Amino acid sequence: RTGDSSESLEYQVSGMDELGGAATSEILLLDVVPLSLGVASAWGEMLPLVQRGTTIPTKRTKLFSTSQENQTDFVIEIYQGERALVKDNKLIGKVECHGISHAPRGIPQIEVTFEIDANGEIIVFACEKNTMHCEKQNIERNILSEEEMEDMVLDAEESAEDDALVRRLALARYNLESYLGSLLRTLLTSDMIIKGDAKRLRDAILSCFAWIDENASSGPEEFVSKHEEIQFLANVIVGTEHDEWEQEL
Repeated sequence: RTGDSSESLEYQVSGMDELGGAATSEILLLDVVPLSLGVASAWGEMLPLVQRGTTIPTKRTKLFSTSQENQTDFVIEIYQGERALVKDNKLIGKVECHGISHAPRGIPQIEVTFEIDANGEIIVFACEKNTMHCEKQNIERNILSEEEMEDMVLDAEESAEDDALVRRLALARYNLESYLGSLLRTLLTSDMIIKGDAKRLRDAILSCFAWIDENASSGPEEFVSKHEEIQFLANVIVGTEHDEWEQEL
């Protein structure tokens, strides 16, 4: 709810001989991503997939899910910038996904992939894992000027403390939502949990989703506490099997 066109930057690196001896006069030029690339969360945060300074070519993938019950359309907004909120970054493209399988919130898995080739060309893919239906969007290179990018980096440096708190909250919320979706998918596919316990856990998961909607701006510590609370209940109900599910997150 996890944008960036890539411009070539030069890193000058002193070459070393094969034995690790004296530096040579050779210069190694590396093409890197000049500003982070990411997508917007449902709450307006920037979820980066490709960090500033990443060498290219590169490929990064992250899983997302729906934020509403039986959601069939999903718009992925792609941003470029260093700030924690997308409103402070540059919107550079969108990928529209249609025909997502009807399912409870958190069940569909949309795999978002950023591919940047050696020329800095960017393609963003969005694929629903259940149907393997994919959409893609080519992003125009060099949307921002060098001066604009420098200004954005400076702005991020000046706002680093505030942005750090926003990122902690975004990560805690994302981890909790991902965990709830993982538990729901397990409940729908497992026949190892007795009916009464399955209902108890499902009710707790839905209650936790409702809590997220009502407390989206709470502190990251509250989300961590809620995560631990639902995790404890899941461990009580499903025992050691739960540890394996958690490793997938």
